[in-house]
Amino acid sequence: LFFLAWLFLLGTYAALTAFLLGVTYIMGAWIAMVFILGHYKPGLWKFGSVGIIVSIALFMLGAL
Repeated sequence: LFFLAWLFLLGTYAALTAFLLGVTYIMGAWIAMVFILGHYKPGLWKFGSVGIIVSIALFMLGAL
């Protein structure tokens, strides 16, 4: 999927490229989450609270 997004990036398909790159990153995030939950086995509240903190930190970095 990332390769297809890269091919569209070479053309003028900006909206489709953004969509494919977004889907690629979301799929990567879900796969990473499954591996983290399977390996470390944190509690749901702990995992969720860390996810909220990371999301806020990324939002603040983007707002700079």
